[in-house]
Amino acid sequence: ARIVDYFGLRPEDVRGKTFQQIWPPHYADRYTKEVEAMFRSNTLVQLVDESPAMPGGSGVHSWLVDFFPVPDATNGETLCGIIALNVASLRTEQRDELRQRIGHPTKAPSERKDRRQS
Repeated sequence: ARIVDYFGLRPEDVRGKTFQQIWPPHYADRYTKEVEAMFRSNTLVQLVDESPAMPGGSGVHSWLVDFFPVPDATNGETLCGIIALNVASLRTEQRDELRQRIGHPTKAPSERKDRRQS
């Protein structure tokens, strides 16, 4: 499922909005830092993130999130593309392996500091 579908958002709910206008502060601040890193390096930034289940659902959902540069041919600016893949169906060991492969810690977001600070 698409992340906008999972959270009950329509494209017009997110298009042209900042993370702070869409997500709770914990996620908005983190995603803003990741996008800033993507713009500084002009390369793909990946993370595995967790979100609580939606009402009526169960467990925590894990997402593989990619932030990537998209050149805008019309004005030469670089935009940010985002893809989020629900990887909740992976076993815990598979999610941990995925985190290790992309250089992302296995601790929950609330248990770790920003990896660029270490």
